[in-house]
Amino acid sequence: MNLLLMWGLFASCISEDHSDCTNQYIVNLSYMADGTREIFNEKIEKVQMFIFDNQQNILSQSELTGEETSYRRVLLPPLEQGDYRVVFIGNMFSTSVSGLDSGSYSEMFFAAESYLDGQVTSGNDSLYFASVDCRVEPYSDTRRQTFFKADFKSSHYDVSVEVVGIPLVTKSFDGHPTVMITGLSPVTDFNNLAGGSPVDYVLDATHDGVSTLKAECCIMRHLVHDNVYLKLLAADGSEIVSMNFKEFIEAHRDVIDCSKQEV
Repeated sequence: MNLLLMWGLFASCISEDHSDCTNQYIVNLSYMADGTREIFNEKIEKVQMFIFDNQQNILSQSELTGEETSYRRVLLPPLEQGDYRVVFIGNMFSTSVSGLDSGSYSEMFFAAESYLDGQVTSGNDSLYFASVDCRVEPYSDTRRQTFFKADFKSSHYDVSVEVVGIPLVTKSFDGHPTVMITGLSPVTDFNNLAGGSPVDYVLDATHDGVSTLKAECCIMRHLVHDNVYLKLLAADGSEIVSMNFKEFIEAHRDVIDCSKQEV
């Protein structure tokens, strides 16, 4: 049974009395990155939905069902006549939100649960964001469905690190160097802008058993790279090497374009 048929089962509209009648407001979800092909289902596995009134007050939050996410379509709950903003965040597996009652999208944000708990953070989920403005009109028996489209944007960068020439330490992993990124923006607000006081991420690194230390993570899409550094620290905490993100990106502009969705 599809989503729209299910909705119809619970509708209590009587043809002679429209007081309980509600038109359907449907949001189609889309993510095509920088291309022309739909890749939503390749990149986004779960979606959290937040509905706000026109005063930026939170009205409801819920996780889309697997069917809604798979079919990239969600039917909004019955809403009174008025203007609303619906926010969608994709892939909140280890991500939480804060500030929903602030009444300001710039003060509402999502971040790694470990960061919000005051713990060491090793990275973020591969997060995606979309918002759509919806106007709910008075009931009309000639306008049964209204469709909106939510275009997702990336809220993260992918980071992959390989450190070669690192011998395997068999007794204790503590003997291996620590891979760290400093100066990162830990949060993204409900305008999809990264921010917050800069923090350090300690990446989860693994050794290939030969000579290479590898680490992968996602970080928020900070806009200024000047004070962001990838660092390798010895077991005693001393700095072995430091690489500036801005300098690295400028040196590799032929393959790194931070204006793209998938970076």
